[in-house]
Amino acid sequence: MKVDFIQNIPFAKHSDNSAKQVLEINDFKTNNKTSKLPELDANGYYNKIAFQGTINKNNNNIRHKLDNYQGCLIGGAIGDALGAPVEFMPLYEIKKTYGSEGINKFLIPKNKKAEFTDDTQMTIFTADGLIKSALKNHSINNINFYDVFESYGDWLSTQRNLYRHKGWLSEVKELYKVKAPGNTCISAIMGGEPGTLDKKINDSKGNGGTMRVAPVGLMYYNNPSRAFNVAVGCCALTHSRPEAYLSAGAMASIIAYIIKGESLQDAVEKTIKILERKSNNEKVTSLLKTAVRYSKKNMLPEDVIPQLGNGWTGEEALAIAVYSALKYPDNFKKAVECSVNITGDSDTVGSITGNIMGAYLGAKKIPAEYKKKINMSDVLSNLAQDLYVMPNRIKNKNQKYPVSQNNKENLSLKSILGENYKTTKPVANKELKMILKSIPNVNIKNYQDFLSGKDLSINTVIQITEPIEMILAETKDKAYFDKMLYALTQNIDNLTEKENKRGLWYEDRVQLPEFLWQIYGLILNNKNISGEIFKTVTVMTKSGNYSLKDMSDLLTVIGKRDVDFMMVNNAICSGKTVDEVINTIL
Repeated sequence: MKVDFIQNIPFAKHSDNSAKQVLEINDFKTNNKTSKLPELDANGYYNKIAFQGTINKNNNNIRHKLDNYQGCLIGGAIGDALGAPVEFMPLYEIKKTYGSEGINKFLIPKNKKAEFTDDTQMTIFTADGLIKSALKNHSINNINFYDVFESYGDWLSTQRNLYRHKGWLSEVKELYKVKAPGNTCISAIMGGEPGTLDKKINDSKGNGGTMRVAPVGLMYYNNPSRAFNVAVGCCALTHSRPEAYLSAGAMASIIAYIIKGESLQDAVEKTIKILERKSNNEKVTSLLKTAVRYSKKNMLPEDVIPQLGNGWTGEEALAIAVYSALKYPDNFKKAVECSVNITGDSDTVGSITGNIMGAYLGAKKIPAEYKKKINMSDVLSNLAQDLYVMPNRIKNKNQKYPVSQNNKENLSLKSILGENYKTTKPVANKELKMILKSIPNVNIKNYQDFLSGKDLSINTVIQITEPIEMILAETKDKAYFDKMLYALTQNIDNLTEKENKRGLWYEDRVQLPEFLWQIYGLILNNKNISGEIFKTVTVMTKSGNYSLKDMSDLLTVIGKRDVDFMMVNNAICSGKTVDEVINTIL
């Protein structure tokens, strides 16, 4: 099959210099003749269906919604607060004290709120550091981890009752309550120099890095691989063992996949695939697979969880949380209560489970008995809103997240991951080389460099996209497609350092790996109209007058109606606005 591939996408911006959203190809239903336009969200965007490699036909699965962002943060706080009273207690003592079902409600005086611990506090300050760094560097794809480390220092100041005017969170008096923070985090922060994968500052594999990275998954929901790596960096600032930082990466990846619309099972399985490419992943991978396997068995949690550990380390805390979530995927209350009624670190495991279940089900499906009684729910909701929108669209952003004036050198993602963070490189296949040789004007060496993971320029990556598209159309083995998709992901990650000199927001960029998934899904599911769709998008691209959001909005409408593509293309070529083009369809 020959389809027109988009050769280039302009890095367009709004007239007010705010960022454009990444193009998402939506739920194309060729026989749906409804005339109703998709609803607009709170920001005036058409609601879109996240694309996962095949056409998603269930609108209810899409979770890039404020409700799910709020659910993630509030859910984590609930699990944290529920588990706090029983931390350090063996399970038999929990049942003896609270009954045969263990602890299953907040134990607080009337008119009081349930208090969370340092787990949620550090989650809040992780979000604070990410947002501040994004605003400072004009890109969520160019985070300076010194900024995140500085926010952790701000958190530590609250625990020592030292006031710093560092934005709106520093004015929240409730955050100054001392919560018995972990020694590893305290010593690492007080040391003044952040750790990296090459510069280890301790031998800790504790769960203090995993418990705080849910905001990473929320910020990078559209690129779980990137979310994984950024979370690794955030954790490595204070925890130096692979079991710690790889667990943190996996946690953020799971959250990102959930927000993209994956089921809990698929979110975990896809995260395991990312994890398996990393050096020293064996312990974390093995325990996650064990959690998945046991979640499918008809066994009591109290018989399963001891085989996963007690939750004091990163991999154990994540494994127990994943098991609890998979055991009760549609029930926030049961999943969180399962996770805290353990002999071990109940509040941290509960917090991680609450993050996962809240992201999956959304705040509206968290029981009111918990939501109404958790402390600082308004602060968490506000923070979730700031993570949900692009950083440069946050209301009063300069007052809420003042840019740090520290003179530290840039501690980039590439710098913090260093030489020890290696991945498995895909190897070119004979069949792929044969296909390449059959395509005129193809630079074989560029393609071989591409597959071997070499650092290519953006122009080189764009030049080789057409042969990639033809391979997708001709190859019979999806494994070849996966190899190329992975190689492309690695190259895009390598390119970010160079390309961010343009000061572009991450969502301004063409996420080629995601875009290839979208094209692959169209080829498989909509052969009768995919060629026309590619032509239309190509016409829009070459005109240079349309943003990625414009393309996405138009494709949303195209996917739900019978369309005269020639009329649409003529309207585009004549210079009409996207709204005028949509009106020609209606």
